[in-house]
Amino acid sequence: MKYLLSVLFTVSTLAVVGQIHTIGMFVGRNKTTAFPIKGSEPVYSTARTSYGITYEYKTNNHVTIGAEFFYDQRGYEQLSAKNHYAQTIETIYFIEKFNFDYLSLPIKAGSTFGKKVYGFWNIGWTPAVLVKAEKIGPIWDYSDNIIGEKKWDMTKSYDKFDMSMLVEFGGGLNLKDGIWFYTSIMARLSPSITKRVCCERSFRHGGALLSVGMKFNLMK
Repeated sequence: MKYLLSVLFTVSTLAVVGQIHTIGMFVGRNKTTAFPIKGSEPVYSTARTSYGITYEYKTNNHVTIGAEFFYDQRGYEQLSAKNHYAQTIETIYFIEKFNFDYLSLPIKAGSTFGKKVYGFWNIGWTPAVLVKAEKIGPIWDYSDNIIGEKKWDMTKSYDKFDMSMLVEFGGGLNLKDGIWFYTSIMARLSPSITKRVCCERSFRHGGALLSVGMKFNLMK
């Protein structure tokens, strides 16, 4: 109860001093990878689409505080190997893909500069809840030839919660009074470790989201 009252007091205080309140929407390309901690083969980055909504208010001294809610698609590719037993033992290398879909709620603060053409920066944290995890790998025939690919649902095999630090830089254009176009790049790294329940593998999520969006004034 004390925490809830403190949050309500903070929001009401900001609403009084806030100069511009905006809501918006964005879509972006999420370039992500995994930083292995234990028990993982070499990994490579992959690019997936993310999209969501945003809320922000800017105070009289151009300080901004805001939050986003978005469908956060992350992932990585991993180099794996298997032995092929013929006249001699051969090692076959192949790529497996790992996709992680999160609902993320970045909380950030920063500042803006400029009027018609403007820039901004933010720092903050991104708590996220895992919605779906899957592995995509090859289907083999009896001669160890790849004849297709298959998806495995891995949602229950990974930690459900992730927390990442963020740094964001961007800029935009005031199209007309109350309508803003912007683009930004948000770099994120998870200090929290994501573990695979079934085996000794763990890693940290990391990457960058390049996005474009629109914001609209709610009130002044």
